[in-house]
Amino acid sequence: SLSTHAQTQFYRHDTLKRLLLGENAKCAGYTLRVVGHSLGAAIGFLLSLILRHEFPKVRCLCFSPPGHCISKQLAEEGREWCSSFLVDSDWIARMSVENMEVLRDEVLDMIGRVKIPKQEVARRVAETAGSSYLQACRRGGHDGDELEAMRELVSDLLHPEVPPDTEWTRQVQQFNLLQGDLRRNRGTRQTLYPPGNIVHLLKTGEAKTCMHGLLKCVTCCTTNAGSEYVPVWADRADFKDGIKVTPAMVTDHFPDRVCHELEKVAALFETDYSMMQSSPQRIIRT
Repeated sequence: SLSTHAQTQFYRHDTLKRLLLGENAKCAGYTLRVVGHSLGAAIGFLLSLILRHEFPKVRCLCFSPPGHCISKQLAEEGREWCSSFLVDSDWIARMSVENMEVLRDEVLDMIGRVKIPKQEVARRVAETAGSSYLQACRRGGHDGDELEAMRELVSDLLHPEVPPDTEWTRQVQQFNLLQGDLRRNRGTRQTLYPPGNIVHLLKTGEAKTCMHGLLKCVTCCTTNAGSEYVPVWADRADFKDGIKVTPAMVTDHFPDRVCHELEKVAALFETDYSMMQSSPQRIIRT
């Protein structure tokens, strides 16, 4: 819970009370809804928690909230009045110290497996990806031969495992020992979660036209033009299994993309999103 001092400071000017409460209130009968994106979503949840003492019907809408946000108990308590919306591979929803450490270790492992100079890796990946998209553009999509070519490229570039006796391996081992000591000194962290009920827009497909292929090339695959999403109820623990690395992991967090995809989903379910209505019964449950 928040301190009495914090609540006193918030209510000092009584603006919301004058607007919403009492017979002479300017907005009598109105409901209160708190909306925020990213860090603003986390702040909006805490603000709603304060407001519920005076406005028990307040609702909170969190768009792309941080994954490392509030305790599990508080997240569960917020299910009655808070809903969170996340787009596919949004990395902020998965960001935590533990997940960042896992990503760091995976990157170090990948670097240790590289067989050839890094410049050569970049050149060959760019050439293969460009050729693949040109062929996909002509054929209307990727086929099995192109995917097999990508697998062969990975095999050419990487060892199956990190070679055991190299300078890089020894440096990483020393680094891991140091990190282990730091973790033990820090002690156990409390696991934190995103707030409320979570609606996750999962990518289920994308258009295979030449135009969409060109857009992917121009934007380095960060565009979501032509992508198809389906809304599902997600468990907050789903975002504790690591950061999902995709070309769109950053742009999936942008507010304009979240807004655009939610409007598309609303139109798909014949929902009047301009009135902020919803049909939760029609959302797929997992």
